[in-house]
Amino acid sequence: MPSTLHATWIAASPGKSACLFLWAEVPPADRQEPNRPDRSARMPARKSHHRGSRIPVHPGLVAPAVLRHRLRSLLTDIAQGDLPLAKRTARLPVPDHGVRSHNLHAPGMQDYRVLGLNLAVGPALRVLNGLLGFAAGSSSSGPDAEQAGAALNRYFVPGPDLRYWGQAAEYALALVRAGRAVPFLQAVQGGWQVQWNPWRYGRESDLGFQEFAKCMPGVNLSFADNLVGDRDAASLLANFVNAVVHARMAMVAAAVGTDDRFRQVSAPSRPGSVDAQDQWCRLLVNGIVEAEPEQRRQMQGEWQEWMSRAFGSQSGDIALAFELLDPQATGRADGDGPWQLRVALATDDMWSLSHAWHDGVAGVRNGIAADRLNCGTGSHGEHRARATAADSDPLTGARLIAGLRVASRHSPCVQPLVRQPGLQAIELSREEAYRFLTKDAPALMGAGFQVHLPVWWTDAERSRLQIHLDVREVDEEHEASAQAAFGEYEIAYALTVDGDPLDNVGLSQIAMAGSPLVYMNEQWLQVNQGQIRAARHLLATRGASRRVGLLQALQIMQEQADDEHGEARNTSRHARFGSGYREFQALEVSGVTVPDRLRTIWQRIRSVAREEERFEPPGFVGTLRPYQRRGLAWLWYLHQIGLGACLADDMGLGKTIQAIALFLEQERPPSPESRRPRLLICPTSVLRNWKRELQRFAPDLRVMLHHGGGRARQTDLYARVRETDVVLTSYGTARVDQAVLGRIHWHTVVLDEAQNIKNPSAKQTMAVRSLRCRHRFALTGTPIENRLLEVWSILDFLNGAFLGSQQDFKRRFIQPIEGESNGEKLGQLQRLVQPFILRRLKSDPEVISDLPEKQEIDVICDLSSEQTDRYARAVEAFLPHIRELDGMRRRGSILALMTQLRKIANHPALLDEDEPLSDNREYGGRSGKLDRFTEMLTESLDGRNKVLVFTTFVRMGQILQDHIARRLGFMPEFISGRVPHGARQQMVDRFQEGGQTCPVLVLSVRTGGVGINLTAANQVYHFDRWWNPAVEDQATDRAHRIGQTRRVQVFRYIMAGTVEEHVDRLIRQKGQLARDILGAGTEWLTELSNEQLYELLTLHHPDAPRALP
Repeated sequence: MPSTLHATWIAASPGKSACLFLWAEVPPADRQEPNRPDRSARMPARKSHHRGSRIPVHPGLVAPAVLRHRLRSLLTDIAQGDLPLAKRTARLPVPDHGVRSHNLHAPGMQDYRVLGLNLAVGPALRVLNGLLGFAAGSSSSGPDAEQAGAALNRYFVPGPDLRYWGQAAEYALALVRAGRAVPFLQAVQGGWQVQWNPWRYGRESDLGFQEFAKCMPGVNLSFADNLVGDRDAASLLANFVNAVVHARMAMVAAAVGTDDRFRQVSAPSRPGSVDAQDQWCRLLVNGIVEAEPEQRRQMQGEWQEWMSRAFGSQSGDIALAFELLDPQATGRADGDGPWQLRVALATDDMWSLSHAWHDGVAGVRNGIAADRLNCGTGSHGEHRARATAADSDPLTGARLIAGLRVASRHSPCVQPLVRQPGLQAIELSREEAYRFLTKDAPALMGAGFQVHLPVWWTDAERSRLQIHLDVREVDEEHEASAQAAFGEYEIAYALTVDGDPLDNVGLSQIAMAGSPLVYMNEQWLQVNQGQIRAARHLLATRGASRRVGLLQALQIMQEQADDEHGEARNTSRHARFGSGYREFQALEVSGVTVPDRLRTIWQRIRSVAREEERFEPPGFVGTLRPYQRRGLAWLWYLHQIGLGACLADDMGLGKTIQAIALFLEQERPPSPESRRPRLLICPTSVLRNWKRELQRFAPDLRVMLHHGGGRARQTDLYARVRETDVVLTSYGTARVDQAVLGRIHWHTVVLDEAQNIKNPSAKQTMAVRSLRCRHRFALTGTPIENRLLEVWSILDFLNGAFLGSQQDFKRRFIQPIEGESNGEKLGQLQRLVQPFILRRLKSDPEVISDLPEKQEIDVICDLSSEQTDRYARAVEAFLPHIRELDGMRRRGSILALMTQLRKIANHPALLDEDEPLSDNREYGGRSGKLDRFTEMLTESLDGRNKVLVFTTFVRMGQILQDHIARRLGFMPEFISGRVPHGARQQMVDRFQEGGQTCPVLVLSVRTGGVGINLTAANQVYHFDRWWNPAVEDQATDRAHRIGQTRRVQVFRYIMAGTVEEHVDRLIRQKGQLARDILGAGTEWLTELSNEQLYELLTLHHPDAPRALP
């Protein structure tokens, strides 16, 4: 399992520089000799904490050399010299003692020696950037954040302390980006040295800093180096932030150099002081400058003057606050008067609003009467007069003006106060006030100023324009029957303000105001003009209601259900009704009322597959299992109410016969509508299997195969279709014959292996979606719950815009779920699509209890000497050139190499494609995998087993045929894409019915892995691995399915030390998530970094040459 990676900032001490100390420990379960608690251990005095004759090494430590090697393999811009080895002493919980306390004196705590790495500030930032993905602001040739995170999971799990320092680095770098880094002078022998420190203006940022310090993991203060003096979390954090700010600014200054523009804007010197300018440039660029005593005094004076002029006091004892007052607060009851922006002086013990602001500019005087601002609510009515005193300071006026200058950078509204320093308040128009509320106030607060806003604005429930929807049945007399569900629903809506209905007159009053801030009914209302236009458009074009179908009504109801479920609380609940309801998109929904019958329909869709069974229809030859009857009941109910459905049962559970039973149900009662033909689209490889199954289970249905060069054309096709119940065609034919098939109005279109339309922009998908039909169904055995775009594409085929447009779906679900791992959004999507996707698994005993056990076994094989030599040379020839490739050339080269390595792992003869295969050629002894396969197959056939052998390479299948014939005396048949459909079915029949005369069948994964029943086999050999585990599962389920009576053994051959073993380990480590990622194909391989490729490709084999780079 991955080790936990820890980090602790070690503050500087006499003779020692500050550094980030990295160390790692393996999980307790993986430790071989855990230390037992020393229950007598007690925390000694601070001075002697790190002393002691026998301090044990912490159990489970990752060796520092190994840690350094792994870090360098992940981050190529980190040199070995940047990661010196180090050892420190810390008081930590004893393993297995159950202690999680940060109290260093608590029982179960013990002194340990901790071995790790010391990182100076620069390398520390690069490591944190690479491992945690924050923007360190320095160039890096290592993997980007996403790739670093993926690579990190192989070795490490970031501990909370490591993540904390990553966040602290982000905090420090944000100060630099905000321009809040200030040069301070430090005297050194013979000159000055510059120290860049962060500048935090005002109380707000200081409070944030203190709160952040309180979140520091306690382990950081358990190291002896940090237990000196009065050091606490806040001082340790400040030490780190100062170090990061200085390192970053020093790097920026060095990059700027002595550019003329830098001299003009950065040197705080007096006019005409050319020598001083040069001195300042050298100081800021180089970090240190030599100067004569007179020059040093001159530079110190210039710096002090510049600091007071540009930044004001750094002590934090005086700061500024701003208050925005609406017209009502200044005595205007009609809301038409001007707004006021007032400026306040803030001291550490109180906030005071000066009535003599111009006096404050010259110096704060004792005894000034002031209004005290209520910092808790900001309510002007709670202000109370109070006398305040502040010490007079010669630089107070400069500080106040400097503060206003800084504030004016964040708020244009403050600029008049800078131009006229004596002003205490200025008037703002309604538009300026809105800008201050929405833009300036957040910017000022982010810069550390106190800002007090009207209570109606700061309240989370401030007044807003909303819409309430009332879904009603058009015909109240209909009974709750399936046919009634086809009726229309009416959506009546009412625009509201805080729940109060707003008529057209009120809406016009709002629209005529011409500002997002509107005063009506003695309250202020924030209204988006886009919302007003949308609402007026609805009123003008729709009247008071509109009609929708069942699907849209269910969609609206489910959106409200998600809000009630909690997904949209504390956020703007905008209407989300798909592309057909764009008029609603700008409006917030206050609530939706739906009729009980609509809720009943929704609940029945969700429950029918669990609670109802529908027995075999007339004409069905066979017996459905109970879960299949429940599946038929679910399909039939959705058919009745006119909605599409996706039957996604596990492979081998009988989706085919459930669909055939549905066809027969649709035949009754006979009517012109029910006599329309059904179109079933499936992969070419299973066309004839579908025809056989239809003839077997529904012999009365008239079936037509529309495929191949001799298929019917246009007029002939239309005539034949009229005399047919079910037309079978392939996806390729549906694309080619789109125009012809599109002219027919089908009763039902069913997609088998519906993942074939997972790409919404593919011509094949667009051709299928363009077909005209009354009902739509999809079948797939591949799990699709986590392939979000595939879910959208299939549901969009089945039920139109139920999930919105593709763009809306990406914004609402794909980006939050795949990009942000948003669990709430994933739950919302699952609730939305679950009623339309039915998936049952073979592992569920309630589904099927008589399916035999499936046993999966990995067979690890060693490379032969020839394979070892060829594998190593292929990698050696590839890796030196990978850094020279990019884009498509890089991707193509990686995929070509992967294919070459997999062929070598199978058999070196796969590389000799120019040499013809021969029955007399000896393949044994050259491949460790083939030799082991031969041994196992011989033993298996002695036990009268029947075996399926899957391979991804056609040439490998031919080699297996020849090798088995030579060694075992019979030639097995081989099903691949080169075998015609008729011959393919004959091979299946011979294997199924031939007993031990046909004990082995070789198949290519792509051709023989779907759509056929091979239950005569009880052993499955995967001779080589497929990148997508789901494809392997599909192939295995040719044997492990309904009709199987024996235990099925599955053997997967894996070559030790090769790419096969690395991919297999990745699949196991990442579990289902990796299976989903790898299920996308080989694209993930081409996105690996050079270092990850090296790790993946390097041959870990005792006989492998060591000449690799």
